[in-house]
Amino acid sequence: MQLIKLTYSSEMTYMSESNDEQNVNRNDLLKVQYFITETTVTKELLQEIEIEVIRCKGDWLVTSYKIHDTYIEFDINFLHFSVGFENLENHEDYLDSFQPLLKCIEESFSSRFNLFEYKTTKVEGTGVTIEDENDDELDLLRIRIIEGNDLNEHLIIKEFEDHDITYEIIHEKNSLANCGASSGFFEALLMVVGKAAGSGIGAVVGKKMLDTILEKYKGNSHLIEVDNMKIKFSKIRKEISIILDIPVTLIEFHSITTCGDMVDVSFIFRKGFELTLITANCTLQGRVNYLNIEEPATK
Repeated sequence: MQLIKLTYSSEMTYMSESNDEQNVNRNDLLKVQYFITETTVTKELLQEIEIEVIRCKGDWLVTSYKIHDTYIEFDINFLHFSVGFENLENHEDYLDSFQPLLKCIEESFSSRFNLFEYKTTKVEGTGVTIEDENDDELDLLRIRIIEGNDLNEHLIIKEFEDHDITYEIIHEKNSLANCGASSGFFEALLMVVGKAAGSGIGAVVGKKMLDTILEKYKGNSHLIEVDNMKIKFSKIRKEISIILDIPVTLIEFHSITTCGDMVDVSFIFRKGFELTLITANCTLQGRVNYLNIEEPATK
């Protein structure tokens, strides 16, 4: 069973007609839907749906999908521009105009998967610093690739393997921008484990080798970005386990997003056939500020 979270958003830019005024940007979340499927969703199927989405809208949108085992995120962002500010006060009417388009796109998903109702609740953190015997910082690497869509064939991965740097692919993300011409990129989130993550024999050597490889590929024409984050990962999982009273071993990491000095770390928790999404807003040191819980509305 897989859960698919479909998110629609809009990015409107009201462009100034003079150099004396700045452009006004409006970013809006239009709708979020959840779908359940009992069959495995392949990249090929998601690419097929992506084409149907483009047919519904045409140009000026960005689609992306992120695959992590039992969970898939599919994001659609509509891009628009308007010269002058006279339409700014009618922005809500502009957002309402998306409804027929959203219906067209929804049919591409509902014809293949079962629409399911989810609810979102916010839970505050404990406010207590959690002690954990496994308190090592883990290296999380976000790699964006311009050319190709197979991470295993990329040179940086070959170097990891040549130097015995053990890693785990947390998720893979494909994005496609249709703005007159099409362009795309591939992104993967990796967790580095073992000696390069700071534990076991040869930790110092492993860290140094990892840093050397990362510096080599930063700015490389094949990479848009290599983002190296260090986080007290085990503390976050342990506090989530305490807050929600669920086994820490069943809390599965799938994504991380930076937001200023804070990070949003996302997890999946499976209970029977139910999949719950947990997003922890926290510090890199592992202190949880609050949780956003997305779970089935009816149990």
